Amino acid sequence: MTAEKSTPEGRKQRLKPKRSGGRASRALDRRLRGVLQRFDYNQTTRSVMIRGLDGSIYFWNRAAEHNYGYQRHQAVGNVSHKLLETVFPCPLTTINEELLSKGFWEGELIHTLSDGARVKVFSRWELQPQAKNDPRAVVEINEDIKPIGPETAYLMTPQGPFERVIALLA
Repeated sequence: MTAEKSTPEGRKQRLKPKRSGGRASRALDRRLRGVLQRFDYNQTTRSVMIRGLDGSIYFWNRAAEHNYGYQRHQAVGNVSHKLLETVFPCPLTTINEELLSKGFWEGELIHTLSDGARVKVFSRWELQPQAKNDPRAVVEINEDIKPIGPETAYLMTPQGPFERVIALLA
């Protein structure tokens, strides 16, 4: 089953999960099961996903299903930033550099729900190292989900400050 999103033009866009296999994938599955056994991520109201450094979702908890509107089978295998149309506070490369150097990153993000509504979340990303200096998974926990009203939605676009001012004056 694939997830669908509506484009700004109203067309339906299908997001297809990636299929992986092989020995590396099975080893990662074993390690993720270990992480999941230590923490019961389905018993929290916070949206929790476990994903690879490339953004591919491996685990999607019940709260994420409820908060974002995508069922687990629709989210797993997709790249989280594409599925949720994430707007970052700075370039993703900068965030990933901090994640790799500190082992975690925290900040506010803008996500798009399955119905097209946009929300602001406080997000914490934590590396789950699989071997010395070889991180393979990121636990992402998103909370304080707040809808963005039309009066502030223009601030949450990926445009720069100059384009925002132009849009306000238009």
